[in-house]
Amino acid sequence: LNQIIAASNNLSFNPQAQFYSSDGGLTWSQTNLPAVAGDANQSDPAVDWTSDGTAWALTVGVGSSNVVRAFKSTDAGATWTFDATISGTQTNVDKPMLWVDHSPSSPYKDNIYALWWNSGPTFVARRAGPGGTWQAPLQVSGSETTGGSDGGDIKTNTHGDVFAFWPSENDQKLFVAKSTDGGASFNALGAPPVKIADTFSSFLYHVPADEPSRGALLYITGGAYRTATQDMVYAMWMDLAGGAGCNATSDEPGTNVSSTCKTRIWFSRSSDGGAHWDAPI
Repeated sequence: LNQIIAASNNLSFNPQAQFYSSDGGLTWSQTNLPAVAGDANQSDPAVDWTSDGTAWALTVGVGSSNVVRAFKSTDAGATWTFDATISGTQTNVDKPMLWVDHSPSSPYKDNIYALWWNSGPTFVARRAGPGGTWQAPLQVSGSETTGGSDGGDIKTNTHGDVFAFWPSENDQKLFVAKSTDGGASFNALGAPPVKIADTFSSFLYHVPADEPSRGALLYITGGAYRTATQDMVYAMWMDLAGGAGCNATSDEPGTNVSSTCKTRIWFSRSSDGGAHWDAPI
């Protein structure tokens, strides 16, 4: 009940550092994911648990190609074993996200979902519980998404509906796709995927705290809540503040700490299961 696992993104350290606590975070110990042949290092960690007590971790195996590796731990994060390369034949992945369906009422309880970007499109893979196997990657973005789609998220609600969120970098939009069959398909909202909102900046923009080399990334994070009478889906992201002089990537502050163009956290919600979205606030 007091077990916690965390992971850090440090490209200068191989393999990836994992941290675990058995006393609710009062004290911590450190271990590592095992090295996998072909990986020079590991990056972009994600962690979650299934109800049998197994811990799960994703990382990008960085080498001559970039792939999504899955690992598991049966001793609360003290040791890890390699589970699978879940990105199939893909070779340019980035930013994997991990989510386990924890809802006791879900028909897909303990399904494990992974989402990532590969050379433009966004993909999802699922595993039917800790005893199952990973399905082949399923592309959820389509022609509505131009350029990259790096920085997505994946979540479920109490009914087991799955929501995949991602940005379209070139035309600066945010999208969502929905699955009602445990991640086997993502056409529950129809095609093409539903637009959540437009953004002011593109995937990468620049603010003083992240200059001069890195830049800030426009990520979207989502959530979902469903009862017999409510079917809510939520999205949040960081972007420029909007308004005159702050509504395009060209307005970004860069290194100018006195810039009148600021960043803000934006929020939108859907009250009909993701089909329609409120204007962002």
